[in-house]
Amino acid sequence: MYLSQSSQGIALNPTAEHVKKWNPGHYMLIFLGESENIQGDQDLRFSYYDLIADSTVIKGVAIYPRWGQMEITEGDYSPGITFIQEELDKLASLTVPKQLWLHMTPQQFGDSVPEVSYFPQYIIDAGWVASTSNQAILEFWTPAAVDKYIGLIRALGAAFDSHPNFEGITLNRETAFGQPVPGNFVRSVYYSELERLGVAGLAAFPTANVTLAINWAHAGPISGFSTLVSNMRDLGLGITGPDVSPDTAIPVYDEIVNLPYYPKSPVMFRIEGSELGFDSVGPVGGYLPTTLFDFCEDTLKCSYIFWQRMVTFSDTAPCDSSGACEWTPGILPFINANPTVTHTTLPETYGRVPFKKWHPGHYIQFSVIESKDVNQSFRFGIYDDIAANTQIKGACVRVKWAALESTQGVYTFDTMSTEINKLKNLSSPKRLFIRLLTGVSKSGGDPCATTEMFPPYLRTGSNAACALTTSGNTIRLWNSFVRNRIIALYEAMAARWDDDPFFEGIYLIRETAKNGSLVDSDPEFSDDNYIDGLKIIATGADNAFVKSNAVMSANFAGGNTRLATLMDHLNTLDIGFGGPDVFPTGICTNRSADADEVFVGSEGTDYRGAIPSLRSMESGDMNGGLGTCTPQQIRDHANDELHASHLFWTHSNNIDATRNWDTGVLPLINDTANDLTHIQAPTNYAQGVDTS
Repeated sequence: MYLSQSSQGIALNPTAEHVKKWNPGHYMLIFLGESENIQGDQDLRFSYYDLIADSTVIKGVAIYPRWGQMEITEGDYSPGITFIQEELDKLASLTVPKQLWLHMTPQQFGDSVPEVSYFPQYIIDAGWVASTSNQAILEFWTPAAVDKYIGLIRALGAAFDSHPNFEGITLNRETAFGQPVPGNFVRSVYYSELERLGVAGLAAFPTANVTLAINWAHAGPISGFSTLVSNMRDLGLGITGPDVSPDTAIPVYDEIVNLPYYPKSPVMFRIEGSELGFDSVGPVGGYLPTTLFDFCEDTLKCSYIFWQRMVTFSDTAPCDSSGACEWTPGILPFINANPTVTHTTLPETYGRVPFKKWHPGHYIQFSVIESKDVNQSFRFGIYDDIAANTQIKGACVRVKWAALESTQGVYTFDTMSTEINKLKNLSSPKRLFIRLLTGVSKSGGDPCATTEMFPPYLRTGSNAACALTTSGNTIRLWNSFVRNRIIALYEAMAARWDDDPFFEGIYLIRETAKNGSLVDSDPEFSDDNYIDGLKIIATGADNAFVKSNAVMSANFAGGNTRLATLMDHLNTLDIGFGGPDVFPTGICTNRSADADEVFVGSEGTDYRGAIPSLRSMESGDMNGGLGTCTPQQIRDHANDELHASHLFWTHSNNIDATRNWDTGVLPLINDTANDLTHIQAPTNYAQGVDTS
């Protein structure tokens, strides 16, 4: 059942608008050599835009930005953001406003590349640009190189996804890259990294169109290529290519037709000079616009067609001096005579805004020890004990980052997938919540030296994820590399589980508290930088987890004023709030959490009912470590004060009869008088929730 927030959990919401911008039709494609981020090129482009200002047939403009002109200094994307903003401002100001599409160029043909207009100097210096006989290409088969490129894509998404005139982005130039094949090329990694890039693009641009440009299966069997194209379609990635050539056996054509690609996901093709008599794709003399249009329409089922604006160079008919293949005398009149494309129905994967999974109530939460992979059989025994219990909605397992990512970009999700399969097959099926462990509270020793918390590549050096503190450790979210890597983890987890109805959600970090002050000075750290880092990963998680609940585990972070800015940011997203403890202050504990005070209105805004409240309690809240609370006191405070929709009870039988799981917590849960009452969808889930 799909429920809207306005229904208080009882009415259907079948009319939520679709999530993707959708303005199919004809687009003017600016020539590569006129797409540079330099004043002369921009002046020329703007004059072209003025010539189509009144056109209702041309829906938008596409350009070829160069990475090296968008990120001149590593991590500084301001040149690119300024450049694209100026293009959008111009297009939005036209008499009939136009949409903007970016065809990115992390590769290029010609003898003059690599050069810093196409690639940042630091990418060239790192040795991440491969050269063939006629092309230079980013080493997409090197995950570290792809990570840097994804950084640019995320920055562009953060800046422009919400802009109404930003229509879409193509993440690569094409899959072909010439001969000879670079020595470190691994075909399977090339395809998997392209897919990872696509997933990152979808996360960065939740409302704009995202495509990969596919043409040739490079240097190997067609099977891996076919799998890539099929996976793209299922993910909701658009497919485009640099060539529309009816007489050329380009492998992607068969894939598009045989799947078929549309109507599940969109097809958008570029018609470039190669087909208009300028180059070598297709017959000498090129194709007339009508031939290319018919092939796009009838065979490929294109929804978007990008027509290159250029003067052709063929001495052979049909694209000779007659002007039939040139923009002004040939292509533009053809577009005006054929103003619509046929395949404008919204693709199936675009659909409506996906509903949030919503199964409020009581959950069992396992301790750090009980959550280890080696103790899965123990957990399964507990699941068997509660299999028929309809009062317990699911389970929360704590997972260390290193257990999910063994080496950079290589993820291992088998254990948690097995966990989900166990839970979904119980007589009363349960949902899984994951609590990502990124820190620990303890005195003595060096928790940063552990081999368990973070993947090996994040344990040492300037980009280490762990910061040693006076009472444990914390995650260095003020470091951009660490932030990007945890967002990449969120994206990988979402790609695996966001569509699974039995994956309820994730706590994004262990907690915001740093567990004391930093032991070693860190020039990157400040309280403000830390809060900014928390906001950035919240945005990344919001983009990644479209259907699942994502929760910021907040308690302390530089004072209430800073926490209020974090809460304000969460209030703009579909991100929940929930600390690691429940403190009925003044009743059974003298402790209180700053974030709880902010959440209920201490800084002027009461966020209850807007931001989802998913609360966790620890055994320390009852065993005297942090408080001596009873299960009833925990439940009442979480429900009455914090308005919790989900309450995660840590499993423990080592306290006393009143507070142990078996004899204290479970009987409370089983008493329906203790059901949580604030289970309506929060107003921030305006798209509705799925309780099925």
